[in-house]
This record gives sequence, structure tokens and C-alpha cells, in this order.
Amino acid sequence: MAVQCHGFQETLSPNIRKRKPAMTAAAIMQSQPVTLRHDDTISRALDMLLSHRVANFPVVDGEGRFIGQFGTHCLLGLLLPKAAILEEGLEDLAFLGEGGDQLRERLRDIREEPVGRHVNFATPVIQPEAPLMETVLLAYRHNAALPVVDEPSGRLVGTISPWDLLAVIGAKD
Repeated sequence: MAVQCHGFQETLSPNIRKRKPAMTAAAIMQSQPVTLRHDDTISRALDMLLSHRVANFPVVDGEGRFIGQFGTHCLLGLLLPKAAILEEGLEDLAFLGEGGDQLRERLRDIREEPVGRHVNFATPVIQPEAPLMETVLLAYRHNAALPVVDEPSGRLVGTISPWDLLAVIGAKD
């Protein structure tokens, strides 16, 4: 196969002609992810976290636009005393005792709050056209499933879990 560019001609090797199309986030993603709406309660989020056994759910507004993520880390942080979750916060809470009753009481107090108040807004997102290598790097750096977001509309179009990536990479030809 010959390619001409600015008057030069180059012959491409047969291997280049046979390359598979580039793998993108859109080709890997789960296109109908389970989500939370910004007005879902913490109680609903807890039920979903326990039933699906995942660490995070994408949170969307009424138009399906991605807002952030809510998950186990957010929820556990809501249950702890504020002094423990500050950057330079308490490292030892043994002085509070066992704490089971306190944690359950705190959960009862926040059950009906909307998750939208407690979303992790610093969640990295990836665009559908992102290549596989970029997707793997972002998943590695953030150790989490990635929301796939259409940039112009802000809509969540899918998610990619580390399991999705490993399944694609480990697939036999």
C-alpha cells in the first residue's frame, strides 16, 4: 500500500494495513450503568451499595448530567466525627469507645438527606473517545471505576470498571 504526502511516497508494511481499530472508552464501557440521582436519599444509596457490592455510584441530575460520585468512602466519612476526617484530623478514636450505637444514631440522622449534598465532585471522568491506554492510566491512578461523560452535554454515557478493563486486555484473540 502506498501513501502520498507532500510529494513523497511511502510504502506501508502489511501489518499497518491489518491493524485493528483503536480501542476507545466507548467500546469498553457499560452503557447502562446503575446510577444515583442527586435527590436520592442516603438510605437508598446505602441499600444500593449493599445490594450491588460496589464502592461508588455515579450521581446524575434530572437530565442525566454527571455530577460526581457517592459511595462507601463518602458514607463512612459522614458517620465519623468531623475531627477525624480533617486532613490533619484525629488518628485514634479509641477514646470514644466501641461506637456502634453512635454510628447507627448518626446514620439515622442523615438517612433522608439527599446524596447530592455529599457527592465527591473531584471524581475524574473520561470521554468516550479516550484511548485504552489513557483509560487504564486513569483507572490505575484513581483506583476506581471511571464515569464516561460526553463533554459537550455533560451526560453520563457509561462507566468503566477495573474489571471491564482487565476483561478487554486479557481477552484472547
